[in-house]
Amino acid sequence: MNMKRKLAFALVAMVAALTVGSIAWAAIPDTGGVIRGCYEKGTGQLRVTDTQTNMPKGCGAKEVSLDWSVRGPMGPAGPEGPAGPPRDGAADAFVGSFGADTGNATAAPSVPCTLGQIILSASPTKTAGGMPATGQLLPIAQNTALFALLGTTYGGDGKVTFALPDLRSIAPNHMTYSICTYGTWPS
Repeated sequence: MNMKRKLAFALVAMVAALTVGSIAWAAIPDTGGVIRGCYEKGTGQLRVTDTQTNMPKGCGAKEVSLDWSVRGPMGPAGPEGPAGPPRDGAADAFVGSFGADTGNATAAPSVPCTLGQIILSASPTKTAGGMPATGQLLPIAQNTALFALLGTTYGGDGKVTFALPDLRSIAPNHMTYSICTYGTWPS
């Protein structure tokens, strides 16, 4: 019983020390992110001080005060860069024409296609064949040929899964890009 009490006391003391130590450690950088310390020239010892709690106190007579992560004054602004090309007003007609209500279609039976081929469909509910290209993960075991073609270019761990490209943001509004998942190997 006496041994259990000693172990319990040691455990409580260790938890208390860790708690107090972690609170003090978390307070070391001041509100500006500056870390302050003292360097003793004779011994070469370096110690960190905490300006928020004053633990330990400031530098002694034989120590030199040091500050880390101090942000200096901002320098003058650099010269302005060259002007870009003039804006193409014709492109403004396309703003807002992509990425809305896209990629919501469900997979449809594949028409004859080339494995990995991207097909655009005007239907917001069915693909033109294959799976919608929405970045989803697929199991490698059931899609070995497509994985051999795409690899982990678009994501996945390469061991169990790989990802299809996510083309929703570049699809015209209310349309769906799909990818041929079962088809002829590209030649």
